[in-house]
Amino acid sequence: MKINSIKTKQTFCKTPVMKCKIKKTQSNEESESTLYKMDCLNKSDLDEVKYSKIARYIYYPMLNDSENDFHYREYYILKDDNTNEVISCAQTSRHYRADNVEYPGYTTLIEEMKNNLKYVNPEEPVFAYLANHAINQYDSSLSIGFYPHNTKSLKHNNFSETKNGDWIIPEQRFLNLIDNASKRNQIEFII
Repeated sequence: MKINSIKTKQTFCKTPVMKCKIKKTQSNEESESTLYKMDCLNKSDLDEVKYSKIARYIYYPMLNDSENDFHYREYYILKDDNTNEVISCAQTSRHYRADNVEYPGYTTLIEEMKNNLKYVNPEEPVFAYLANHAINQYDSSLSIGFYPHNTKSLKHNNFSETKNGDWIIPEQRFLNLIDNASKRNQIEFII
């Protein structure tokens, strides 16, 4: 008797990982928002990213990962619950920094991030979630892998610039970032 091997990829839909409130820039009113972890193998998640003005920024890496067997990147979208508008999106990966004397060990690298300017400080809750996620993975730092357009925002969120130009939050400041963001944005972690 011959048994054939079936190779299938397991797919799930986007998963809510955090709830928060974000202020709109013009009206200063708070919007209920949800941060979702996207599944690059799910066609509806890919389509949602593809047809979004803000999230389209991470579409091609997400599409590329959907065609590979191993996925080392994670994708996140923060959405307004009322309007379904994308507030922020991020693409992350995890790396080991063996040669970095100042911040050795594993780091969660934010490879790409795009924010909607209709909202006040939209990256802060995303940074808070990623710091919480980094704590759960025992990472020693959270770092930026893209050229920051707004360094004032990074400083506001406890990032420090290293001698070689990297922007990093060491694990000693994770809880401070999470506490400050939780107070301002009423964050509730789901996962």
